[in-house]
Amino acid sequence: MNWICHQHPARYLRPLASPTLSTAAALVETARPRCFSSTLTILPMGGDATRAHSGTAAGGACDGPPHPRFPLPRPLIPSSFLQRLQVQTGGSFHFHAITADLQALVERSGVRQGLLVAVGQHTTTALVLNENEERLLLDIEAFFLALAPPDCPWLHNDLHLRQGIPPDEPRNAHAHLIAMMLGNQLSLPVVDGRLGIGRWQSVLLVELDGPRQREVLLQLIDTGGPPPLDAGVAAVDGSS
Repeated sequence: MNWICHQHPARYLRPLASPTLSTAAALVETARPRCFSSTLTILPMGGDATRAHSGTAAGGACDGPPHPRFPLPRPLIPSSFLQRLQVQTGGSFHFHAITADLQALVERSGVRQGLLVAVGQHTTTALVLNENEERLLLDIEAFFLALAPPDCPWLHNDLHLRQGIPPDEPRNAHAHLIAMMLGNQLSLPVVDGRLGIGRWQSVLLVELDGPRQREVLLQLIDTGGPPPLDAGVAAVDGSS
């Protein structure tokens, strides 16, 4: 068993010998150690703490600053919402804006404060957060195709040397490489019921080997509570 400080629940002090508990799986032993301004709790392994057992133990003083005593809060399990977004894509290197689909999930769920995680379910797609402007998207396509040209002699495209592939297997090594560079998942904050993204940012599903039927897994986690405190804009001095 370990001493755990109520003020610093992540701080585990040195292990102590287990005291005698009548029902160790269901008890929490609370003691007042040398530091009388704090309360430390011995948490038994397993089970759910249903009642308290008074006792004392030596050598369990909190090493943090003095603080008032208060009960250790019970962990809360946040609710979450899951959706599998289906997208029929266009040809290779085609961008599909899915921001509205993500915002629709947030609104249907009623979540006000939370986190939305989006993960593409394929190895030749990507998820990016950028401006959905036609000429910029053409620049992005040209840039990445120059880095990984489709007509390079990629080993992955030697279909005759690979086993267990379907008859219609494409030569798409470049699509895998570009997907690795762009990334295939996003974590977006939800603030006051809206996606926490910038004015010119859009969530884009990038098809690198289409057209195909694609899927994006969405998980929305409700963190609850009031709106987060706005710390304002932090100015960074880059002179040094």
